[in-house]
Amino acid sequence: KAFSKLNYLNPYIKLVISGISNKNDQLRYFKFLDLLHIKNSVVFTDYINEKQKNSLIENSKAFLFYLLSKAEGFERPIVENLLYGATVIAFDIEIFREIGDKYMYYVNINNENCLVDLFKNFPYQKFSYEEVLNYPKSKFGVTVLSEKLIQKIYSAIGYQNG
Repeated sequence: KAFSKLNYLNPYIKLVISGISNKNDQLRYFKFLDLLHIKNSVVFTDYINEKQKNSLIENSKAFLFYLLSKAEGFERPIVENLLYGATVIAFDIEIFREIGDKYMYYVNINNENCLVDLFKNFPYQKFSYEEVLNYPKSKFGVTVLSEKLIQKIYSAIGYQNG
């Protein structure tokens, strides 16, 4: 519904939804999109490989993260998009703020006008490419995560590293 309101303002905007490979689910979504009159503005993809995914990220105007599942690793798409320098939009929930900090835009998903409001009042944020690139690396890089894991293991077995 939020995208339909944004699409009404700018009918040239397309929404690409990846990862819904079940044809029955796609049909359900198409019926809903048809009711909202945006069926022609939404594209579904099945599973896409890394090269296709990277191409989508590089050629998009923004990445809207909609949490459909609580599966482990849900933060990966956000981090990947930040690393590519994409504009990332996500629900305003604590975990997303922890992942994206000030480098993402947050919307209230309970507000159907959330995307329109963001589009109309887009808060200009100026970050250097290096700053945006270094943020996910500093927080989620292999070395940082390895150190955190080692500290958790030490803590679990009662070892005082000091």
